[in-house]
Amino acid sequence: MKRLALLFLFSFPSFAGTVIDYECHTEASASYAFTLRVSIDGPNARYDVIQGIHPVFNPKITVISKDEGVTLIVLDHKQHTYFIRKTAAMSGALSTWKAPGTVGESHVQLDVQPGEGSTIAGRDVRGHRARASYDLELQVEGEKLEARVEAEASFLTIGTRSDAMPFGIVFAFKSGFPSLDKKIGRQLPRIGIPLKETVIVTRTIAGGSPIREEFDATATQVTDAKLDSAVFAPPMGYQYREPVFGFE
Repeated sequence: MKRLALLFLFSFPSFAGTVIDYECHTEASASYAFTLRVSIDGPNARYDVIQGIHPVFNPKITVISKDEGVTLIVLDHKQHTYFIRKTAAMSGALSTWKAPGTVGESHVQLDVQPGEGSTIAGRDVRGHRARASYDLELQVEGEKLEARVEAEASFLTIGTRSDAMPFGIVFAFKSGFPSLDKKIGRQLPRIGIPLKETVIVTRTIAGGSPIREEFDATATQVTDAKLDSAVFAPPMGYQYREPVFGFE
């Protein structure tokens, strides 16, 4: 009986990692689309762009998220180099989270509620909705202005908790303001890994016309896999070098 149990154990290995392919796109003044492969294991995630021409979201760039989303290692496959950034002050793929001349934020709110479930890439998923809002104080050329930012998101998730992505796929639901991001980081990991997400951020400055951006990501394939630790580190031969373009 013991030999049978051992045979069963070695015949059906368990895989701790998950690999997910996504189709992603934004709707904004400068819209773009890309195909993304995310490898997830524990507190680490790796983002490889399979197809895309965005300055960051393209096959020449790989982003590795370490320490539960605290640290990013950005690989440049063309130059065989990498650099490191901390994510605390970073906003996600949508620029409307912030505004030029921002001095501070206030009246920060976040609400996460259950939504309807579905099936994505052959996996049963649960629905969740999140809403966030805050006021911004701006100072532009000596003039004080006020702005309002409102964000809404829908997530369809598998039940596996992932500390590697506290803000969702490619940090889409991340404002860059710790007052809000700490709330998001505490609540969103509990809902599991999103196989589909839509994030809409709207910013209105001084009663002017709203600026709206939308990000969508939908999984096309989900695979359980055993991931080597080397996946989440710069390849041999890559050298540390600061980039010539901004990455904040």
